[in-house]
Amino acid sequence: MSCMFRNNGRLCAVLLAAAIFLTAALSSCGQEDASLDAGLVVPEEPNYETTTVTVSDFTSTKKLPATPVHLDSAELTVEEEGAKFGEFLVETGDEVEAGDPLFTYTVDASHADLTAKELELDRVQNDYARQAESYANQIERMKDTLSLCVKGTTEYELASANLALLQSQYAQLGYQTEYQKGQIQQEIEDLEERLDVQTVKAPFSGSISRLETIHEGDLIESSTILCTMRSGNRLLLQVDNDPAFRYGDTVTVTAGLLSGADGYEGRVVTCGQILPGKVTERVTYIELTDREAAERLSIATNGLIATANAVDLSGVLVLDNDAVTTKNERNSVTLWEDDTLKHRYITVGEAGEEETWIVGGLNEDQTVVVE
Repeated sequence: MSCMFRNNGRLCAVLLAAAIFLTAALSSCGQEDASLDAGLVVPEEPNYETTTVTVSDFTSTKKLPATPVHLDSAELTVEEEGAKFGEFLVETGDEVEAGDPLFTYTVDASHADLTAKELELDRVQNDYARQAESYANQIERMKDTLSLCVKGTTEYELASANLALLQSQYAQLGYQTEYQKGQIQQEIEDLEERLDVQTVKAPFSGSISRLETIHEGDLIESSTILCTMRSGNRLLLQVDNDPAFRYGDTVTVTAGLLSGADGYEGRVVTCGQILPGKVTERVTYIELTDREAAERLSIATNGLIATANAVDLSGVLVLDNDAVTTKNERNSVTLWEDDTLKHRYITVGEAGEEETWIVGGLNEDQTVVVE
């Protein structure tokens, strides 16, 4: 009896130990499964700042330092040969407007030249009258001859041809004479005009700064500066020649590079790129359209910046500058495509202040990582 109880006790102890082991094993398995689930790799969105390739307008600007230039002086003289001074119509210090008369002069055109032209005109007219009378007589005689010929005969045909020739020559003489008379009359008018008093007018608004000491009737040498005037209203800005600054283009002038600096509109009035392959000027000049702005900037000695549109396009691919990497003179981007980063070389047209014009290697709506 006691033996049976002892065997039963051993059995219970074994069963109890097995249960404890099984419980521990099951508990261990559960912990191992939980650890495995926690370590699984799950795809996520890229943890990068990205931008998109878009189709838009693109403008690239070129900035150059500008220097004020006061092209405000005019030295007036007379270069016609034989010019004689008349009188000054202004005094030193006078304010004048463009087109106001400054001084007068006459050209000592020889009266003999005028007389010679008038005689030449008379000669041409007399020659015409003499030749015209001769042709008229020949034509009348030929008409008489033709009236004596029988139609259809050789004599009649020959007389008809001679009459037509004389009439044609007569008409040609009239055309040539009228043309020759017109030329001579124009030369006479030019000579008469030169004998009249000529007036030199102010080329722009300004003030008279100097008048030459000269008397009425004095012969004017071509090197003599008769009148000097200045204008305080016209200010030109000078920049180095650059293809971005094209003749007639509108540019912006600011007093410094700061974003808050006031901008003034100007226009390129002289540059080296007026004609292809021909540089006419070593520098480019810009004229401000606002006179008050010109007066404000006229006192500036440095810090002026002129900005022109080097490239102005519409409907092209553009991308943020920060997304483009340049290394060893090659441009590239990092694409985010199909949940993968891809390195790609691209072709760039021009870089603006914020965006880059993309010529090749990318398409619209592609996602690019910003460096």
